[in-house]
Amino acid sequence: MAKTIQVPADSELGHLIRDLAAAHASVDVEVDDAVYTLSPRSAESGPDERPTTAGSLQLPAPLHDLEAAITSSRSLLDLADDWDDAGSPGYGEATWQRAVAFLVSGVSRLWDDHGVRTERADVLPGPRGSIDLDWRVRDHELLVNVPSDPSQPVAYYGDDGAGGKKIKGTLDPTAPNRWLLAWLAE
Repeated sequence: MAKTIQVPADSELGHLIRDLAAAHASVDVEVDDAVYTLSPRSAESGPDERPTTAGSLQLPAPLHDLEAAITSSRSLLDLADDWDDAGSPGYGEATWQRAVAFLVSGVSRLWDDHGVRTERADVLPGPRGSIDLDWRVRDHELLVNVPSDPSQPVAYYGDDGAGGKKIKGTLDPTAPNRWLLAWLAE
């Protein structure tokens, strides 16, 4: 199974890959003692192989319907301070990027590792400039709060819809958090 990695667009590697895609050629990359060949996927690739984008992030093709919700959530960035007439701050680009990166990484790994398709994932305004993710898979719902301060942990709450299995806590959004994906996949 192919693995998708995220590469900053303005990095040397990002420029190399973009140039490669434009030339429709392959290139050999030497890393330590191994040589890897990078080549663009053709338009005829199977649907599970060809990713779609959510901004600069990659979604597996079976999850492409989530892209519209993610893209439209950028409108949160248009909300100015006091957007709710209750003194709430507006939302920052960096917070939105972290929230979307967490979501795209999670839904992609859930699909790749467990074959579980995310039914719905909403990116919503949260309190104090944070961004909430409402993530639904089968009978499970996971609410995730990504704070505006990147040094703060991400808070989450999840349940199985029947009141039987609940989870709650905080996590490091840069960690794989495979246990959380396994809970969603139950």
